[in-house]
Amino acid sequence: MKRAVYAQDSFLELLPEIEVRLHRAFRDLRPADREDAICEATAHCYLAFRRLCERRLRPLAQPVTLVRYAVRQFHAGRRIGCRFTLCDVMSPAAQRRRRIQVRRLIDFADDGGRRSDAALVDHSPAVTDQVGFRCDFDAWLRTLPQRERKIVASLRDGESVGTVAQRHRLSSGRISQIRRELHNHWSNYCGGAYDTN
Repeated sequence: MKRAVYAQDSFLELLPEIEVRLHRAFRDLRPADREDAICEATAHCYLAFRRLCERRLRPLAQPVTLVRYAVRQFHAGRRIGCRFTLCDVMSPAAQRRRRIQVRRLIDFADDGGRRSDAALVDHSPAVTDQVGFRCDFDAWLRTLPQRERKIVASLRDGESVGTVAQRHRLSSGRISQIRRELHNHWSNYCGGAYDTN
């Protein structure tokens, strides 16, 4: 019992630095998702800290190491108190493995006028839809000026807005504006056939 209390007190000393590092690690998430991620990762940090203390490896339990471990566990879909399962459609690991996306609809009104939650499962598009999209997308790209084509290619490769802005010597705000303009142009070009919103 004394060892558990000692571990708890020692962890509380590290907690402020751990929280700062977790805020930095999850800064790209939406605020609500960020809070959940920080709570989950903090629990991972504590459990890892306890295990190291039990094995008399307390010097290895540094905030940097604990946070790296916790962030990897979170992104791998491993949750505290839940089994790591690929059969549960709500599991992030299952969604990544099976390439599906689950969206939660809040305040969905059913026929009775009551409000309830609902979940939609989006499976990967059919091969014919993918081929059609690629043909249309390539044709649309050819209608763009060369600079916009390069910006689209950079964004398509997953580069951040800041990186794209530096490469093309524009501000991040201008890249965001161009991205919105390109989205509208694409929607008009294809008549909304591929919109997912």
